[in-house]
Amino acid sequence: MKKLSLLTLIFALFFGTAAMAQSMPNDWFTDEVNPGADVHLFQETENVYDGDYSCKAVLLQPEVPYMLSFTFDVTAGEEYTYSLWYFDNDPLISIKVYAEFYDADGGDIYGEDPVFGQDGDTWQNISWTGTVPEGAVAGYAWIKFYDDEGFVDNGTVYLDNVSFEVGGQNLVANGGFELWDGVGTIEQSASSVKVYPNPFNDQLTISGAEFDQIRIQNLLGQVVIDRALQSGEKVATANLESGIYFVTVLKANRVVETRKLFKE
Repeated sequence: MKKLSLLTLIFALFFGTAAMAQSMPNDWFTDEVNPGADVHLFQETENVYDGDYSCKAVLLQPEVPYMLSFTFDVTAGEEYTYSLWYFDNDPLISIKVYAEFYDADGGDIYGEDPVFGQDGDTWQNISWTGTVPEGAVAGYAWIKFYDDEGFVDNGTVYLDNVSFEVGGQNLVANGGFELWDGVGTIEQSASSVKVYPNPFNDQLTISGAEFDQIRIQNLLGQVVIDRALQSGEKVATANLESGIYFVTVLKANRVVETRKLFKE
């Protein structure tokens, strides 16, 4: 096993490195300018609002990455309550929280105005009640990370108990961050997975990293392709309808990385 310098080891323990795998909460993914390098997510056991775990998010560079839940079905006109708990006592980072929607063609439909988080020394709540907009068929929770004045190379915020509640049911899968994939099991370059082209049409090529399976889900979270795959193989996608898809590559049934792509 390759030895790490003391400085590298300390940085890895607190912030993670490109050479060490970060964990990822089930049913969530990140959308980053530099995939795997802008923000890292970690399974947190000490600073928790409720349950056994929360999500520790470390912003590594000011590229304004996003953390998104997998989509869930909604019905236009139904009342919902959105809620998220967060702990932010780091003046170098802030969050912006959305509940967003898609129409049947994959187009964005904006809901209520987004809300910025505030620094504080206790867990705080962001919540509102709204109505699913006309034309919406799917929704998702969207958390945006911002660098604040003085930011250099990292800032930390903790997240827990995200919910989009309709009729007493939370539609955000794993909103409490209790379930995680790939916790410290896959060592690789965090940005080594290449999925192209984007937008795609008749086929996708996935290369780099070490993986053995691909899973593609549509906007509604339905699995449309789930098969064994090796690096460099092409995936036939001509039968998929136009729209937004979530492409996940896995190794030994653990998530390596998830990307959001558009089918023309």
